[in-house]
Amino acid sequence: MASHIEIIDLVIRPSLQKACSTIPNVNAKGDISAIIFYGQEGAILDSLNLVNFIFLLESQLSEVLKVNVKFETEDILNTELKPFLNVANLTLFLEKKMKEAK
Repeated sequence: MASHIEIIDLVIRPSLQKACSTIPNVNAKGDISAIIFYGQEGAILDSLNLVNFIFLLESQLSEVLKVNVKFETEDILNTELKPFLNVANLTLFLEKKMKEAK
């Protein structure tokens, strides 16, 4: 099972770097812990970019960590965890999805 650091460095950061070509003013090379992805004022992703980012996350999980995870609409709209709010929430969410995939 990947650690929090591995999930951030091997999945989230590379996915964000790939998405940067379509998301203005995002620096995925520095500290990404304060980035708000989606669902709150100041978020960097609109709904279209969120779909692209989810695809990139799924691809990165499959290619790098060899885990096949598919996000469901319920996952994305989860009001308890808010998985796409920030890096911390997304990391916990990905960890949970990876456990479910095994």
